[in-house]
Amino acid sequence: MLGYTENIAETVAKLANPVPATSQCEGGIPHLVMRGSDKVVGLEEYLENPTRVREAVMVSDPESLDQYVTKYANKDSLIKVNAKQFFIKCYIDYHGVGKPHWQDHSIQLTAKESEKFEKWKGLAKKPVDQLEFCDFIEDNLADIVSPDAATLLEMARHINIVKNTSYSGKVSQDGGFTKVDVLSEEGAKIGGNVEIPNDMTINVPVFENSFYVKIKVRLRVRIAEGKLSIGVRLVGADEIKAQEFKVIKSMALAKATELKLLTLNV
Repeated sequence: MLGYTENIAETVAKLANPVPATSQCEGGIPHLVMRGSDKVVGLEEYLENPTRVREAVMVSDPESLDQYVTKYANKDSLIKVNAKQFFIKCYIDYHGVGKPHWQDHSIQLTAKESEKFEKWKGLAKKPVDQLEFCDFIEDNLADIVSPDAATLLEMARHINIVKNTSYSGKVSQDGGFTKVDVLSEEGAKIGGNVEIPNDMTINVPVFENSFYVKIKVRLRVRIAEGKLSIGVRLVGADEIKAQEFKVIKSMALAKATELKLLTLNV
């Protein structure tokens, strides 16, 4: 009878203080399963080295991606390129043939538009009045290749002088400029006109950490109820952006091409 009582006591004690059981699948993470409960405790943090690399690196320039791929890529690494969202991602630990991997180790380059390019795109969203246009030109004069700075500053100065007058609905084209007659408050022509170039050329980088490229900017003058506004369009901007991403791609994947890594366009 005493022995039976002792067995019951031992069982109760074991249930009250469950002994953990150690378990590890091949290539997996060692862990403890607490007997008498569903609790699982991972032990990887106590190992000398982690069981696998978990690193999602984000970079902003093609050279960094190329250097990282050079150091860490292997024959199973995979490159994904998205030319619509302008990113390149390399999965260092991609699946091998018959060897699935977690794809925890990757590096990604997302090409972001430069601040300069964003400013000019912002100007092109809708027509702006003459004063807003002149302020923008003065603030971003360094981006403009042609016409020359002196011509543009003279245009801005003239517009500011006649800012409180109105304009004739008649415009004329002469030597690459649009000429608009200036009217008095009574509607009479007071002599002189405002000359606005039909086109400009800017030199800006499309993406951060990329080369400067020349982009043609087309200007169109509109007159409504005596008020002057200017519409701006970046000629071929989408095509130029796509081409510049190809340049970034070739720089970023120089080593990947040498290693003949599988590259997918997604």
